[in-house]
Amino acid sequence: MTEKISRKTKIGFGAGEFSSSIFFTLTSFWLMNFLTDEVRLSAALAGSALLVGKIWDAAIDPFIGYFSDHTHSRWGRRRPYILFFAIPFGIAFVLMFRNPGIAAQSGKFLWAMLTYIFFCTVYSFTNIPYNSILPEISKDYNERTNISGYTHCRLHWHVGYIWVTGGNLVAGHIFQRA
Repeated sequence: MTEKISRKTKIGFGAGEFSSSIFFTLTSFWLMNFLTDEVRLSAALAGSALLVGKIWDAAIDPFIGYFSDHTHSRWGRRRPYILFFAIPFGIAFVLMFRNPGIAAQSGKFLWAMLTYIFFCTVYSFTNIPYNSILPEISKDYNERTNISGYTHCRLHWHVGYIWVTGGNLVAGHIFQRA
């Protein structure tokens, strides 16, 4: 027998993915530019800070998945992480796009690296459990596939964002020459 999940639940699940995609997309497109142009961190140090953050992210993800899989609470295995780390996730995003006003390149590097590590950590603590909750919403393969369709609307967001960003970059380049 096929269990039916309400459209409200599907849209809610998709909205959660959409919101995390916004953070991920903005970080992917603008963080390096922010660090080099606004913070005035050298490109080599900015790239190194982001590399360290991504290595950290790759190292901790399996552990976060393990913790999420083995958590037992009255709210389930996944929800405590999503709820507890939602506010730190927003704080990390704001801190990451804040100019620390540090003069030394070494200080800027440490600030960029630590804030990005903080962001990657809380992003993982919210998104790994979130992406793992789908099989708990429904055991039915077809219903899970249908729910996934609601999360994949984020693809349209990414494509639209790239198109708009690319268009703005081209227009900015043209007008700078004029």
